[in-house]
Order: sequence, then C-alpha cells, then structure tokens
Amino acid sequence: MLSKNNIDTIDINILISVVNMKLRNDYRSLETLCSSFEIDQQRLITRLEKEGYLYDDEHKHFYHKEAL
Repeated sequence: MLSKNNIDTIDINILISVVNMKLRNDYRSLETLCSSFEIDQQRLITRLEKEGYLYDDEHKHFYHKEAL
C-alpha cells in the first residue's frame, strides 16, 4: 500500500493513517520507515506538509497543525 510510487497520489487520509500506524507499531524513526519502503523522506514530509501535517520527532508521529 505504501510505496515510493504512490506517495504523491495516495489519498492523504490513508497516507497519514498508514505512516502514523507504522511509526507507532513497527518503526522507531521516520528515517527507518522511509528506508524500509524506499521512500524519499523529504518527499514524504513535503507531501504531508502541503496538507497541513507536521512531524513531531519527539513523539514520532505526524499531526495536523490545527490540532495544536
């Protein structure tokens, strides 16, 4: 479901859900998640930032900036 080929086209709700679930359950960092799926980390961050999501490195998840 998550791959370097669909980062730009996957529904944003599915993308944020999958990424946060994987970070919570399977990966200790965004870097290892991206490496595992062969995804460019900056490309993922940029896509999510365009939709209003920011990465919280301390808690290892993305959150919507309106949730502050």
